[in-house]
Amino acid sequence: MFNEAQYVEAVISETANYFRAKNFDFDIIAIDDGSTDQTGEKLRRVGPAYPLSVISLPQNQGKGAAVRRGILAAKGEFLFFLDADLATPVSEFDKFIPHMNRRADIVIGSRRIKESDIVVHQSKLREFMGEIFYQAVYALLSNDVRDTNCGFKLFRREVGQRLFRLSRIDRWGFDAEILFLARHLGYAIKEIPVRWFNKPTTKVHLVSAVTGTIGELIRIKMNHVMGRYSS
Repeated sequence: MFNEAQYVEAVISETANYFRAKNFDFDIIAIDDGSTDQTGEKLRRVGPAYPLSVISLPQNQGKGAAVRRGILAAKGEFLFFLDADLATPVSEFDKFIPHMNRRADIVIGSRRIKESDIVVHQSKLREFMGEIFYQAVYALLSNDVRDTNCGFKLFRREVGQRLFRLSRIDRWGFDAEILFLARHLGYAIKEIPVRWFNKPTTKVHLVSAVTGTIGELIRIKMNHVMGRYSS
């Protein structure tokens, strides 16, 4: 979470209520990525009602760095992360459960396969820039995953923690890096179509995010060529 005060109560309560209804044994870890609004205060306020722990980063480090902290701190058999704005409703996890029973390595939500349901679309410009990013991922990393960046992903613990220990990208390119490493290490990735709602309150600056992330894709390629991902 970075300046997500408006979503704190909804994402914590909806996530907890969902997994309670499914009779899962679960913990929630919220990463406050150097927020300057009331995110931290609201997390502390709602915390006692839920199995919630909070990791507060002293300054904004980027989504990749924040998710890495949460993944490496988690204790469950399966590790699942989702975005605070619930652009993909937590109920879409229903589609992941059968793959947990099959001991899937990685299951990811996808907005870019045939059965996906985009309820509220992004602007035409954002969708066009998203296509450019996908083509860059494919060209630079030879990654055939259709939607690397949907913030709705599940890992077996040993798989997720291995990948995030190897990862080096701290901002928006981290998803592409994790999935590139997963392919390189031979892990199976299952893409699942999900419902998704564009949130107009997004804080992502379109041009800087796309250009910066393409720069990160080049870094991933160079890290691989230079052997920096050796485990």
